[in-house]
Formats: sequence, structure tokens, C-alpha cells
Amino acid sequence: MRKTGVLIGIYLLTMFAVVKFAPWQTLDQLIFVRTSHSGQLANDITVIDVRASPADDQLATRHLITRFLDELVMSKQQPTAVILDFVFDPCQAPCEGARASVRDALTAAIAKVRASHIPVYADENLTAASMSPRGDEITGVLEDLDPKIYGPQGLAGAAGDTDTHIAGDSGMIFYHPCYRNVVMPPDAGIKYSANIWAIVWRVQRDFDASVCQTQALTFSVGRRISDSGMPYSTIPHRAPSFYSITKKSPFPKDGDLGDWIILGSFELDTLDQDANLATTPAGAAWEKLHGAGSLKIPAPEILAWELSDRLQQQASDYYATHPFGKLLYVLTPAFSLITAVAFVACFLLLRRLRLGRMRRFLPWISATSAGVIGFGLFAGAELLLALFFHRVQPQVTLVCSGIALSAVLCGIRGSQLLPELAPEDDEEYDYDVFISYSHDDIVWVREHIFSPLADVRLSGGQRLSIFFDKSALYIGDDWRRKLTLAIVNSRSFIAVYSESYFKRRDRGYCAFELGCAYDRWINLGKASRFLLPIMRGDATVPPEYRQAQYWSTEENPDVMKEVTALIIERVSKERHEQSS
Repeated sequence: MRKTGVLIGIYLLTMFAVVKFAPWQTLDQLIFVRTSHSGQLANDITVIDVRASPADDQLATRHLITRFLDELVMSKQQPTAVILDFVFDPCQAPCEGARASVRDALTAAIAKVRASHIPVYADENLTAASMSPRGDEITGVLEDLDPKIYGPQGLAGAAGDTDTHIAGDSGMIFYHPCYRNVVMPPDAGIKYSANIWAIVWRVQRDFDASVCQTQALTFSVGRRISDSGMPYSTIPHRAPSFYSITKKSPFPKDGDLGDWIILGSFELDTLDQDANLATTPAGAAWEKLHGAGSLKIPAPEILAWELSDRLQQQASDYYATHPFGKLLYVLTPAFSLITAVAFVACFLLLRRLRLGRMRRFLPWISATSAGVIGFGLFAGAELLLALFFHRVQPQVTLVCSGIALSAVLCGIRGSQLLPELAPEDDEEYDYDVFISYSHDDIVWVREHIFSPLADVRLSGGQRLSIFFDKSALYIGDDWRRKLTLAIVNSRSFIAVYSESYFKRRDRGYCAFELGCAYDRWINLGKASRFLLPIMRGDATVPPEYRQAQYWSTEENPDVMKEVTALIIERVSKERHEQSS
């Protein structure tokens, strides 16, 4: 119990260190993002860089968006939705002249697009009041927006601004799919709000605004440079899904824009500006993974990847992320315990088999088997979750660490137990033949019995395992226990009868060996032919052993050929039965 307690303490301390200091969450993120995401932006998403001049001129930006929307109506294209990655603040007082004219023109352009049955969405800023420790629930107040643009005659709906974070030191970017407890300004005139990634759901039948999970972004799988003119971009080089519009060219002239159109500013809206990451450890981790300058990734591209992920979720082969969360700290010791139980079962089962020289590896064979069982059951649980709930549970590193550690510690404990279990199954007592003889006859026995048996080769080329010579006993050994186990675990027992064999009965060894063998021969059944006595010379056999017929070397000089053939037949048959 003391040794077991020490190993349990080692398990607890090691797992505590893994939870606190090992990058297991980072590994989960890497495994999940790199295996479950394709890394390809959906083909039906188009990202458009609005290059107004000057870029920070609000009126110039609104005017360029207006011209684009007017051209879209005239092009007769029918996208699923247009998403304006802009926040339209209220018209500054006094709202007259150019300001009012541009706002009215934009509102009219939005109305024309909606009249063509194309929904138009835009951002709305959230002044965050608090964030949950996991960062997946944000509460706060929505800022005042332009009631005319966001009103009933304007946009089809508003959505929460893109909110992203870089997880720990992984350099992997994640986004938050929901806001909760958002307070609506009384005069905003906005009917509803949601995080912008849910826009896809808003125009789908099964939109569920109650879902709140942190999602990994697809583009985290690698860096790609485009000809967008920006220092960093994830959109593939010369991608048909990227366009830029200017005052001279307010609408792309070539090709279909696709089902989803996102307009934004690549120059003013970047990751480092949005999340203030330039001087933070998270930002350094991001640039280490993605390269220098990668914090300049435009926020409209992040939105495009979020939207692409949501579109994938509409596909039948998509498996939504469903992390275990705090349940992970219950599942880890649970699967570790299952592994330990599997080790005990494997150890007890395998120790009953005749493993021969492999018996010393019994603890580690059992530990490996238990680890395979533990990993297999955990993988089965993941598979059932995917098959029946269509969800992927990406938190695997901690559970797998617990299973592996449990298997290793079980192997160590088994190695400690193996010598203590020697009376039942130690490999040194597993023999094909036990030769019992008097040391006065050792020269003859070695030449006529041991050497012929030692030269035998079975069909597979193996040698016979032979217990020969009392030199196997050492000072301080419990010789009765050792000899008993060797006889009990032998397949055949050859007793070399001679005058000295019986005369030396007072020495104990020969009489003890023959007595043990005789008892086993009776228990196995006399037809088992376990006991094979060979008479050398003309000795007097004690009455208690006369039931067993012996073979005389005087009458049959070739007796060892018959005995050897009998032993080979028995050993070959038993090994064949074990292998099958």
C-alpha cells in the first residue's frame, strides 16, 4: 500500500504540473485547428477593400459604399447578403449639407438593394462592461448609431462588431460567437443585435442565438500573401475573391461577386488596431507563428474567415466544436482510473500464461495493453460524440497525458510486484523437462540424458527448457519452494533411478523431488505420463513409488530416444494449443 500510495502521489503531482505549466491548451488548439479546418476560404465569399481618399474621411467612405451598392443593383447580381464591416455613427450636428446628402444617398442605396431582395447588414459597436474568465461572454452597452441608416427603412439588421482574441502563448486566434446581456439604447431604433459571425444563421431557418462558444479561426493554419497591397493578408495570391474599389473604379468589372459580399477598410481596420495587440505577449506569439507584420491582417478578412466557418457548419459533414470545459478535470482522472483497472485485468490474465522468458516483461506488456485500452475507450467516446451529436471535442491532450502517465506508473508498480508473485508465476520455474538425479551419477546423466535433450530442436527451431543440476540453488534460497515450483510448472519429470539416488534419501533432495513429482503425477492422472522414471543399474525402488513403471537402460539401451520422442510430442502439442 505504501508503494502504491507513493505512485498515486506522483500521478497527482505530475498532472498538477501538466495542468499548471505544460502547454496542453496550446496543443489542443493546434491539433484541433490543423486537423478539423480546411484552411480554405469559402468560394462564395468576396472581400472588397474600400479605398476611399483620404481613408479616414467618413463622407468619402460612405459615398464610395453608396456607389458600390447602386452598381450592384444595376449588375442584376443576386448575392445572399451584403455585409458592411463599418459602424455608421449618428450624423454630426448640424446634420445638413454634404453630411445629410451623403447619409440620405447611402440610406436610399441600401433601400434599393433591399428592394432587390438582398439583405444588407452593418456593424454596431459594443462598449464592453465585462468579460467572462474564458472570454466567451461579453456584456455591455451598444453605442449610439445613426437611426436613419439602422432604422426600419435602412439596414436589414445590425450585428455585434468582430471580437477576437489570441489564446495564451499559442499564437492561435479565436473569436467569440455571442454577446449576452446587451443593453439597447432607447433611441437607437435597432430591432435586434448579435455577433457578426451569426449573420449566416440570421438568414437561415435554424438560427439559434442562445449558442455561445469560443471558435477557432480557419486561417490560423498558415500564412498566405496576396496582391492586396497590404503588408499581410490571408487571402490567397491572385484570389478571385478579393477586390478593391476606389473613386475611379467603384465596382469590380470582372466576374461574379459570389453569394456573400463583405466591404471593409484594409488600411484602417487591422488586427493590431482592433485588439491593441502590438505590444502584448499575445501579439508576439501571433507574429512568431505567422511572421513579422502579420498583426496587420485586415479585420474584414477575419470576418470573412468567421463567415466561412459558419457556412461550413451548414454542410452535412461539418462537426461543430463542443469542448468539455470543466468536465475535462473529471474525465482525466476517470480515464486514468480506467487504464489502471485495465492494467490489473491484463496483468492477472497474462500471468496465468506460460510466457517463458517474456515473463519478465509482463508488467510492461500489461501496461502497454492498458494504455491501448484507455486510449481506445477515449477515442470511442470521441467517435460516439461525433456520430450521435455531430460534434467534435477538441480537448484531448490532458486526458491522453493522464492515460499515458497512468499506464507508465502501473508498469512500475507491476515491476515491483512481480518478484513478490514469484511463488505463482516466476518465469524461472517454467520448464519442459525437470531432470532429477543423484550427484554421484552426474557424469552419466549429463552424457546420456541432458545432452540428447539439449540437442533437440522443435519444428520452429526452439530448444527445450530443461531444469538440470542443483547448482540452480544458492545459499539462502528456500530450496523446497524453488524445487516445488520448478516441478509443478514442468511438463515432464525424468527421475534417474540408481543405488545412490535412493541411498541419498537422507540428504533430502532426491526424495523430495520424487515425492513432489509423484504427487503431481497422481493428480494429473496416471495416463498423463508426466513422470518418466529411468533405471540405471539395478536399484531397489521403494514400495511407495512402484506404481510408476520405469524404463531400464540395461534392457533397452535406446530408451532415451523413446523418452525424447515422447517429450517432443507433448511439448509441440501444448505449444500449438497455446498459439491457437
